[in-house]
Amino acid sequence: RTNKLIRFKPEDSETTLLVTIFEKNAYPSRGLRERIAEHLGLNMRQVQLWFQNKRASVKATTGVTFERPARKDSV
Repeated sequence: RTNKLIRFKPEDSETTLLVTIFEKNAYPSRGLRERIAEHLGLNMRQVQLWFQNKRASVKATTGVTFERPARKDSV
């Protein structure tokens, strides 16, 4: 794969922002992820992976799982 992303290691202020958002919503919408990525100067995929990894980390350390919110377009 030639388009491999550079590993994202957030700085303290970025981590604070991401954790604050994560505590409110472990599954942010695409629009919110796009805004976060733009604000932090990242690729949206990097933000998506951070949330995915954070959910896995919390589950591994505490056993807590997160319920994915229902999609607005689902019937």
